Amino acid sequence: MALEFSAAGRSNSEPNPEHWEYYDKDNDITYTGEFERFAWSGADGWVESDAGETVLRLLPKNYFTIPFYPFKEDKRSTGYTIEIELETRDVANQDAVVLSCMSGGRGLQVNAQQVFFKSALAETSMYFKEDERVRITIVVEASTQDRVIYMFINGIICAATTYEENDSF
Repeated sequence: MALEFSAAGRSNSEPNPEHWEYYDKDNDITYTGEFERFAWSGADGWVESDAGETVLRLLPKNYFTIPFYPFKEDKRSTGYTIEIELETRDVANQDAVVLSCMSGGRGLQVNAQQVFFKSALAETSMYFKEDERVRITIVVEASTQDRVIYMFINGIICAATTYEENDSF
């Protein structure tokens, strides 16, 4: 695993709620997140969900950036999997970007109810339900296999497309 983000054990009342980092021991890299415009008041930040779990709640004015670049190196020879768990609530703008990892029109973007995954030549997307915690999984097969990009919601395949041999992520 190259990056794991978890809100477990966090609280707005801790001494430095705005500090988050992850150490990737395999590559000897520390990722430090940057929070912007959080009030840490209970409406945003590390809060308890309706299910009793600690989550990072972002309001429309909030931003959280992790300087992690999953598409920095071409992984077509080995394939790869990206997995994200999230929930969107009380959405007023269906096009609102919740998560973005895009560069030059390629990458991954999660909107309020839709996930997009784009390479240089292929694109696939799927919808998910608002007000429900979902696990989004994107699997890119190695170029030596069938070159399929699969998208799953909670383990159920929801979209698939093939990518060209000369494609680029």
